Amino acid sequence: MARRNLTKRFIERAPQGRHTDASGFGLSLCVDSRGRKFWHWRGVVKGTGRQVTLGLGSANLVSIDEAREQAMMAKKKARQGINPQPEIVQQNAIEAATLAPTLREAIADCIKARKATWKNPAKTERRWEKVTESHAARLVNRRVDAIEPKDIQASIDRSTNMGNEALGYLNLTFDMLLAHGVVKENVSRQAAKVMLAKPAECKHHESLPYRNAPSFFRAVAASTRSAPARLALQWIMLSGCRLQEACKARWSEFDLDAKVWTVPAGRMKKSNEWDVPLTDAMLAVLEQARALPGAGDYVFRNGRKPIGGEAVRRLKGTLDDQVTVHGFRTTFATWAMENTDADEATIERCIGHVVGSASRRAYLRSTMLEARRAIMESWGGFVAGPATKAAAVKAA
Repeated sequence: MARRNLTKRFIERAPQGRHTDASGFGLSLCVDSRGRKFWHWRGVVKGTGRQVTLGLGSANLVSIDEAREQAMMAKKKARQGINPQPEIVQQNAIEAATLAPTLREAIADCIKARKATWKNPAKTERRWEKVTESHAARLVNRRVDAIEPKDIQASIDRSTNMGNEALGYLNLTFDMLLAHGVVKENVSRQAAKVMLAKPAECKHHESLPYRNAPSFFRAVAASTRSAPARLALQWIMLSGCRLQEACKARWSEFDLDAKVWTVPAGRMKKSNEWDVPLTDAMLAVLEQARALPGAGDYVFRNGRKPIGGEAVRRLKGTLDDQVTVHGFRTTFATWAMENTDADEATIERCIGHVVGSASRRAYLRSTMLEARRAIMESWGGFVAGPATKAAAVKAA
């Protein structure tokens, strides 16, 4: 393997693989598939013929000069017929015990080390801090070398999305600590293995039985809560869209002549643009939305800002605190499966799910729109009733 002078500039940009230092001390920089960099020393103990490989720490913590010094010491020991491994390991253990940070400090170090790879560093950093502070509150002030797997098991609730997210952040943090020699094992991953052996309770989005949808729709219309929240919730029920797709809907996304609402890819869960056919019931909701106070491009607005998702959830909660807003998508899909002849792919596209390959989706986009329009029109008539249809015709 060719040797090279491992400069600071090269170390920062080093590609995946093993890069041998030209110092001749047996030092190498190893870069894994995730871009993590570690120092390794490799040599043969004189008189034994035994090849020894030592980990000298992370390149993020151990400088090239420090790594060369350790490699030179290891090589001297090996030439004297002494295995350098026990001495190096003991030295690293003493340093780790002295320098072991609290979990909060370790998380901050991990954030700092990973920040450059994030698309939105400020937002992601805030997310890390919020999730770990709330789900590992009992651990953040403890030294990382004093945390055991059972402590993490007792702190993390895997039945919630945020609990699983916190566990992932702790895994990454202890990966870094292990690579730096601060801890001897990743206690977070050990805890995760035990926790994963017992599946977390799956919390489905509770849905409204479709037979109750018309009465619920009327209850929403009769509510004295804010008009934007009422209209947004009705829109979700009629269109099968997700909460944020509705709350941030803009007038510029609508082609009222073609009767199509195009949800941009950036607001879709799978980042695929979605064409939604507009029905009479949906057009009636849009007509009411035009009369909302305020100005701007948002359809369901408070002044110039879009209605917040929490306002819609609160409205739903006053009428039924068991079902979820997202569950109305299941309500529609169940109705469609039991009351229409539509195939599964068509129903899936009605609620914006990705179906098939890119070429298949392009074909379905052109052929399914009118088929979906007929289904959604029937659904709108079932949920909103003939009165809404008459209102839409009158408004037109």
